[in-house]
Amino acid sequence: MNYNPKIGETFRPEPQFKTLYYIYLLLTLVFGVLTWFIPVMLFAPFVVTAFILLPIVIIVVFAIYWIPRYYNTIQYTLTEDEIVWQRGVWFKKTGIVPYNRITNVDVSQGPVSRMLGIAFLKIQTALSPGAFNVIVVKPAKFVGVIVIALVPDVDVFKISPEKFSQFNQSQCNS
Repeated sequence: MNYNPKIGETFRPEPQFKTLYYIYLLLTLVFGVLTWFIPVMLFAPFVVTAFILLPIVIIVVFAIYWIPRYYNTIQYTLTEDEIVWQRGVWFKKTGIVPYNRITNVDVSQGPVSRMLGIAFLKIQTALSPGAFNVIVVKPAKFVGVIVIALVPDVDVFKISPEKFSQFNQSQCNS
């Protein structure tokens, strides 16, 4: 996201989200499949190799088809009192997280997501044992929006971009 979300504005995760999932797919193929499939291919009869290869190809093609469709279903909306999220290709899910119920906000980056400049923002609430993830390029910016929204008498959507950039620099460079 190259901008600060506004009240009522729907936004999506960054496009790097799709790249991250494609990289996960590639890593799964290299380390999870090729490590055992190469010996099978070398020592098993062709029929056995083809029988094993067919489901793998189907799963990979399906994942390549599914990733962009899943990305296109994810959306978030900030309202004055809550965050509304939606996602799902076949099974649609919608959630509403009131700001006053947020108990914990965690930002996590693995090495691949850090390389892509994105992070998973995990928001936990007081009433729900689960949490939901938001994917953004500047995770500190989104954390700042939520944390400041929880502070009374502060209009989070009137905060200057300079304050956000200071917050981002201090959080993203550490």
